[in-house]
Amino acid sequence: MELHVFAEATDSSASGRHFCLNVGDLEAMRQALLQAGYQPWAPEAIQGRPRFFCRDPFNNLVEFTQIVDDYMKYQREA
Repeated sequence: MELHVFAEATDSSASGRHFCLNVGDLEAMRQALLQAGYQPWAPEAIQGRPRFFCRDPFNNLVEFTQIVDDYMKYQREA
């Protein structure tokens, strides 16, 4: 798990603070959330690390990812 914490204004609905869960099958997780009535969305892509975000029932932001490659190597190459 990764925890991404930012100092921001008090409006939690616009906050970028979130935790990240690495899952074994990202598409299956997305489908399960859709079937449960959630609305996941995909931000800009990270090469080697597909991901999406979703809000939980308490409006907390959650990131789901599946690490398929050494995504840090792409940042080093940039």
